[in-house]
Formats: sequence, structure tokens, C-alpha cells
Amino acid sequence: MKNSTFPINQKCFLLLLLLCITKTLVFSQTIVEIEPRHLAALFPERFLYMENNQTGRVTIVERIDSVMCNEITIGYIFYYKPKGFAIVPKIREINPLFAFSGRTLDESDMSNHETFLKEELERRYLAILYKEISLTSIHRNEKMWEQFFLTNSSF
Repeated sequence: MKNSTFPINQKCFLLLLLLCITKTLVFSQTIVEIEPRHLAALFPERFLYMENNQTGRVTIVERIDSVMCNEITIGYIFYYKPKGFAIVPKIREINPLFAFSGRTLDESDMSNHETFLKEELERRYLAILYKEISLTSIHRNEKMWEQFFLTNSSF
């Protein structure tokens, strides 16, 4: 009797292990583990000031909003003072250069752009979640994140 229950328990264990591994592979997005204010300060330093050869400028972050999808933070909107904004995904499989501007639009245009860009970020997040984006694109985006965090990198 004991011999017959052991293989069943072993089969259940293996099945449970297989389900856990499958779930991990299906829902595996790499989260950018960095404090949002630090990330907000890096963007102008890497993309705006490098273009204009301006070094030593201090970035003032006026406000940070979260971009949510199904109660999960998938990115941030950084508002800079005196002008500019960036929308940065929190998922490494999405390009870090998602949206960035060194100037500010008037209030109505900004609202329209925010709505469109938030929806686009959510659409890309869901496409990654449901494996609708090619591995080539995902690897390219992950590589851009790696370059972004290197001190002397340029794009």
C-alpha cells in the first residue's frame, strides 16, 4: 500500500513544480529596481544635457506620477522644472527612451500627450505580458537599459 501512494505524491510534486516553472516563464518581466527620483535625475543627464554639451546642470524634479496597469506600477511620469517631462517604463523589456521632452507643452496639449503615452505604455506592457513582442526587440530594449546605467554611455 505504501509503495502505491509514494509514486502518486511524487507525481503531484513534479506536476506542481512544473506549473510553478511555467508560471514564472510566462509572467517574467524584469523590473527596474531603482528609486524613481534617482531614475528621474538620470534621464536629463543622459539625454538632454549630453546633446547640448551642458555638464554640471542640476535637474529639478517637480513631480512624479505613477503609470498603472491592473493595479501594477508599470512606469513613471517625471515632470521637470522649469520645463520638460519623461515617461519611463519600469519594465526592462520596454525601451527606456519611451517618451522624453526637454520642453513643456501647454496644459491641454500636455494632457492629450499624457493620455496617449500612458495608453501606449500600457499597450506595450500587455504585449510583453502576452508574448506578442519579438525576442529580438526585447533583447534590444534590455541592452539599452544596460547602456543607460553605464556611467559613460551615450545613445
